Amino acid sequence: MTGYEGTIHAMAWSADGKHIASGSNDITIRLWDADTYRQKTVFEGHEAMVTFVCFSHNSRWLASGAADYCARLWDIEAGTPHAVLRGHKGMLWHADFDADDNWLVTCSDDASACVWSVETGKLLVNIHEHRGPVWNFGLHQRRPLEFRAAPECRSRIPGGRRI
Repeated sequence: MTGYEGTIHAMAWSADGKHIASGSNDITIRLWDADTYRQKTVFEGHEAMVTFVCFSHNSRWLASGAADYCARLWDIEAGTPHAVLRGHKGMLWHADFDADDNWLVTCSDDASACVWSVETGKLLVNIHEHRGPVWNFGLHQRRPLEFRAAPECRSRIPGGRRI
């Protein structure tokens, strides 16, 4: 896998095993064929180092985040941008899709986690219950309204409502 001008900071395999995505400090996301390791697509749009890439469970969407304080959703089939997710006030570190690929949750240095609609790119909830940076979290796949950002910090989407 060649073509980068900088350090690769993030990699992910698609659930269907067809693609590998990588993100770099050259501010690009590259999509690779998992069988041949040939580059298929270069996604551009971030304005700073890419910190994560994450595929949806159905392998249709790719999420990326960066030091530019925003996440982006990319349509894998079309090879095009789908949505720019703006709402954080710090560098983004991690994201994950819910089990049905309806929501994307992102976390940031700004001590928050945001829940986004994958379909519309709309910010649904900004959970700002932490006192410091949120660098990672785990979604509970059977209880989609609950996630953990640290052993002592469990959050629920406010009101326990479905979004």
